[in-house]
Amino acid sequence: MTKDDYAFLSSSIVKEIAMFHGPVKGFVPEAVEKKLKEKFRK
Repeated sequence: MTKDDYAFLSSSIVKEIAMFHGPVKGFVPEAVEKKLKEKFRK
């Protein structure tokens, strides 16, 4: 289940921010931030 700290954001919005290399720190856990950076590094 999603933590209350992160429940207010759509995952699509977070992915879009990451896709354009925007900061997602504070929106997702550290492990997720790392995976998103890896995914959109290209």
